[in-house]
Amino acid sequence: MTLNKNTSELFRLIKAMNRGEKRFFSMYSNRYENAKDKTYLQLFEAIEGQENYNEEALKKKFRSQAFVKQLHVTKNYLYNLILEALVQYNNKSEKTLHGSMMEIQVLHNKGLYDVAEKLNFKVRKIAEAQNDFLSVLETYRWEKHLVNLTRGGATNEEIDKLWEEEQKVMELYREAEECRLLAMQVHYYQNQVRTMPKEQLKGFHRMIETPLFKTTKRMGSAMANWQLDNSRGMYHLAIGKSKLANDFFAAAVKTMRENPAFMERNIGSAVNTMVNYTITSYLLKNYDESLNTINEVKDIVSKNGDIDMKRRFFRQYFIATGIYCDTGRLDEADKLVKEMQEQVDSGLITLDVQKVIFYLNSGAVYIFRGEYKKALQYINKVINYPGIESVNADVFYYGRLLEMICLLEMKEFDLLEYRIKSFHRYASKRNSPYMFEKELTQFIRKTLTGNFMTRKALLEAFIELKKSIDRILEDPAEAHAAQYFDFSGWLDSKVSDKPYAEVASQRAEKEVKR
Repeated sequence: MTLNKNTSELFRLIKAMNRGEKRFFSMYSNRYENAKDKTYLQLFEAIEGQENYNEEALKKKFRSQAFVKQLHVTKNYLYNLILEALVQYNNKSEKTLHGSMMEIQVLHNKGLYDVAEKLNFKVRKIAEAQNDFLSVLETYRWEKHLVNLTRGGATNEEIDKLWEEEQKVMELYREAEECRLLAMQVHYYQNQVRTMPKEQLKGFHRMIETPLFKTTKRMGSAMANWQLDNSRGMYHLAIGKSKLANDFFAAAVKTMRENPAFMERNIGSAVNTMVNYTITSYLLKNYDESLNTINEVKDIVSKNGDIDMKRRFFRQYFIATGIYCDTGRLDEADKLVKEMQEQVDSGLITLDVQKVIFYLNSGAVYIFRGEYKKALQYINKVINYPGIESVNADVFYYGRLLEMICLLEMKEFDLLEYRIKSFHRYASKRNSPYMFEKELTQFIRKTLTGNFMTRKALLEAFIELKKSIDRILEDPAEAHAAQYFDFSGWLDSKVSDKPYAEVASQRAEKEVKR
């Protein structure tokens, strides 16, 4: 394979490798380089050490070496060498069907037809369990070829049976691919449902009228059932129907759990489905189910996950943190924040948006715990994050609101007065339409002007603010505020003069009884 001119593929490939793969490549490259000449390994290590690809820095570093004159050739060779090593590494670390098919070919070439035939039947069983229908069909091709070599051919009855079995596999494959195409359509639309013009969204909503989407019968394979149920779940999640989405995700997860070989082969897809299931379970306040699934995913990722999967799993921490806060289990939330911080500090988490959401969530946790200085430390990381408004404008917005709540709790009124003026200028530029924000900032302004001189007056003001905020948050256009901070629960703790943990725990118990 030849790299394109910007060579981003080589840089991205190296950065995507885990420690085991990098270690294996170091040993693998020694087969192609003598002890004195470590060109490819040196170039690999130099690129691996860069945060962003910098070709001029490479030319400067290796200016005394001959390969710099044709650096593009060396990079292209290194890219292909890495791919070869990764193929070898994955074949060694995981017994693949592709590798087994190669073994059948080797046995055939050596004239060991009977041994190849035995292996072929074993491979078919594995392929069937994994729902790898193309590999199953390949084993039928081998069977027809090998039977001529071992027994001089097959009887008419055997030929008819082979044909019938192949047709069944082909039908399973066709059905699974039809479900896969539906999944691709849903995936395309659900990523753009909030920004796509209504005219284009008609195609998205027309999908639910198709016979495949509406069918109540189960498909013939785990692959098809999982694809179909997961697609239905994604559709209903995109349009805000959490209960229906949860039911379909539950069915998709059940299919995965009941077919471990299929799940193992599609581990990344299984994790994505389970992540969506935890989200909808959380939205429906099925906290125990959500946490149990999060722990299941965590176990899968720790055993099977590569770096990319571990990074994707980081989102699950946000759900778990939300559950612990919603149920008043703040010690567990604190423990989870510390665990997440270790992952951020280790460099595992590289996405800016994940970092700032983590900082905001952590700030909320420590507000609920009454540790306002620690909360402010995390919130300041949000506010001062480089390019925060382009990373996630909403997180920046709520970060500034939570900063004012912290300062109010800490009675830092001089600084709070400055911050609220700054926030007002910012909100004006943002053209913020939210009534929620206006009610909260108006309350803070009244606090600063000394309107609530007595404890009784302050309590009455909190009661009125809570009534207003609860009413405003019933509006779907305003409700997203609760995704970032439990304003209603925080106000409950003020009105009742109870710790947030106690208020949240009592509220969760009432919701469970419902």
